[in-house]
Amino acid sequence: MTILVTGGTGKIGAKLAHLLDSAKIPFLLASRSGSAPAPFEGAKFDWFDESTYQNAFDAHSDIDKVLLIPPTSFDPTPIAKSFIDFAISKGVKRFVLISISVVEKGGDGNGKVHEYLAESGADYVVLRPTWFIGTVAIFFLLI
Repeated sequence: MTILVTGGTGKIGAKLAHLLDSAKIPFLLASRSGSAPAPFEGAKFDWFDESTYQNAFDAHSDIDKVLLIPPTSFDPTPIAKSFIDFAISKGVKRFVLISISVVEKGGDGNGKVHEYLAESGADYVVLRPTWFIGTVAIFFLLI
């Protein structure tokens, strides 16, 4: 089974990639460019372009977990819902949502994404870091 890391070339995704690679856990880095640093594999993914959602599943049809780093937006819920529904339809069973420490389920921004995950029936966890988070924690939640 493969883990899809949205925001795969960002700070969290890049560090997580090294941990997953060291543990020999299959993963795919999703980014707007579709590129990934060697030796990792990437897929083009743009939250604002639903036609790119399929790219990751074309590269790895066995994706069953997703690290969600939603787009920066006042309300990312409509965009995130669209991808969550798509991912569930492709067989994804677990989501790890990176949120903000002060946002509770149902609150503004990622709080509504959290609420939607709870309603979706998927297995999920929400990480609400303070100003930093140990990438190791994300790693253990995904494996």
